[in-house]
Amino acid sequence: MPKNWDPQCVLGLFTWSTDNVKHHGELDVEYSYWGKKKNKWNMQFVVQPHTKKKNRFRFTSDIHQPKTLQILISRKAIGFSAAGDTTEEIRFVSRKRWDPQLRVFPRINLWLYQGLPPSSGKEVEVIITSYKFLPL
Repeated sequence: MPKNWDPQCVLGLFTWSTDNVKHHGELDVEYSYWGKKKNKWNMQFVVQPHTKKKNRFRFTSDIHQPKTLQILISRKAIGFSAAGDTTEEIRFVSRKRWDPQLRVFPRINLWLYQGLPPSSGKEVEVIITSYKFLPL
């Protein structure tokens, strides 16, 4: 992430299903300051719906440090991890059950928190150096 990551910008890496299921099988890894320059956390793992407190894990991470992010899905649990070259690994496990028949696809989006423009007035760019999908 750029050192001057705008607090209005949100980078989302997530799963999505077009099947007729509740919450579209959405699992999220999100980077953002959520509109606050000095937010106490800047990253979150989410099993939708995010409104259930135990479905969301928020934490502070050095977002300028490259990371390996994982979403691990099994029938009995959903796991997330974020590991950087110089940071300890952060893990979150949800005990939510997963339907193995659900077809989900990876997606990436870059959006503006509450629809407000970047506070810097500048364009934002994210470079993803690698992506891998490993079916279970």
